[in-house]
Amino acid sequence: MDDAIELNTQRMPRYADLTQGASLPFSRKLIFWEKTLVSFSWLVDRIGKKYQDKGIPYLVNEFLDMKLAPEFSENFPEGIDFKKPLEEIEIKSWKDKINGAIKKDELPTLNACLLEWHTTLSHQVHVYCMTRHLVESMWLIQSLIPGYDDICHDANMRSPKKHSYDLIRWHLRLLNYGKKFDENVAFIQNMGVPFIFQDVPEVHLL
Repeated sequence: MDDAIELNTQRMPRYADLTQGASLPFSRKLIFWEKTLVSFSWLVDRIGKKYQDKGIPYLVNEFLDMKLAPEFSENFPEGIDFKKPLEEIEIKSWKDKINGAIKKDELPTLNACLLEWHTTLSHQVHVYCMTRHLVESMWLIQSLIPGYDDICHDANMRSPKKHSYDLIRWHLRLLNYGKKFDENVAFIQNMGVPFIFQDVPEVHLL
């Protein structure tokens, strides 16, 4: 998260120049959120350390290095219709499906739901970038669960699956804020400025 704060702080004035200052309040809000999340990160770190100390790389690969975020560009990649207006999405039914799959401990259903949602969001790839990032992060977290189950079974340890599910639920709570943020910054992206689009590392879904 510290790397995210650093990247967004560095890019804030560059986006401000491209948007005549219109992006500034959103950059500041994003950095504020990230700093707030840092204050709670010790809880996650403590859980991860418990497993890592026993040789299990839990929470090592769940959070991608911000160095994997695309290089800064003033423009969207060629072929993206950035002028296309945002088509508002609903998220309640998706959240209900995900919560239902977690409650029933149905990983295949959870995986399929997240992939389907990601496909839906990719129909307007220039907007809803924060929402899509949260969906990708949830997919990554759940994709690692079976590996931990196997490692912990061999080591006669309890799997961290419950903690992974809690982490996904935490992402679900952030979705309402992410969706609203995306809708508020869409006018910047419709200007052709790839704000947020290029500021998060891409997760390659299988």
